[in-house]
Amino acid sequence: MKIMYYVILVVGIVVSISGGEASLASAKTIEAGDSSSSWNGSGEVQDLVDGEQVINGIVKGVLIARHKGEGKLIVHSSKLVCPVRVTVNKKNDYKAIAGLCTIVAHEGKDVAYAQWKC
Repeated sequence: MKIMYYVILVVGIVVSISGGEASLASAKTIEAGDSSSSWNGSGEVQDLVDGEQVINGIVKGVLIARHKGEGKLIVHSSKLVCPVRVTVNKKNDYKAIAGLCTIVAHEGKDVAYAQWKC
């Protein structure tokens, strides 16, 4: 269970970084801003042979993006949903994390995707 908390922490950091950049990068004229997220995750750990584990989970939350536009600070909030898969092998000290996030803003009018791997 301890590894699950570590994984969720890493996922949150990656999501807040990659999700913010992906949503700002797709805009036409927005200057670089910053983003942060608040999320909650859950998952299931499956033990495999030779010390290997696979963790399938999902992270849901809110992504807040801030940037300047027309001389004022503009704040967007978006829904964030990220299915996550983590492969861990304790014997070989190996970890692989992958996820695909869907970010929905403006009441479903704008949708962005952020894919990441660690």
